[in-house]
Amino acid sequence: MHEFDLYLFSLINATSDTALWLLDWGRFLTWWPQIFAIVSLSFLLLRKNQYGLGWCVKVCATVLLAIGLNQLMSWVLPFVTPLSLGAGHHWMRGAAQNHWGGNYPILLFTVSFVCFFWNQRSYFTGWIFFLALANAWGVIFIGNYFPLQILIALGIGLVASGLVVFIFRGHDYYLHHYKSQIQGRRGKADALTL
Repeated sequence: MHEFDLYLFSLINATSDTALWLLDWGRFLTWWPQIFAIVSLSFLLLRKNQYGLGWCVKVCATVLLAIGLNQLMSWVLPFVTPLSLGAGHHWMRGAAQNHWGGNYPILLFTVSFVCFFWNQRSYFTGWIFFLALANAWGVIFIGNYFPLQILIALGIGLVASGLVVFIFRGHDYYLHHYKSQIQGRRGKADALTL
């Protein structure tokens, strides 16, 4: 698997013959898609619709869980980056951390999955997922992460989104079930007092 990952990385990573405008475009894609995603989420949340503070809490909880899972996994077993292996060319000043998936790809993939599970707006989810793919291409092109790390970031985002959906929907089901049982007992008690 590592050889295949290195092969994919060598196909996408910029070489010394790459045009400067393409390198600038790759650097742009490593940073700006998350800004676009956050601005897009802000516009969605600021509009007066059914998505409000509750949806914002779900998004923030999911992103924090995903980044926490990434940190925990990187503490247990650090992942090797292209820079630490000396593979390919590295075109950014800052070094990539030895995380399983980069924080920016995890942020974007997690937000896209949260939008898919909770928002159900296909155009908005598609926009965020497109930003995640553009960022993934940019960080591989610049030499920060391997393609396998991007797939792991996608998986971490999916797992975190699934866990938060399970927790919140389970909580909502429990509250609904508990309230209906209490109302049922009150109805029986009222019928007995008559």
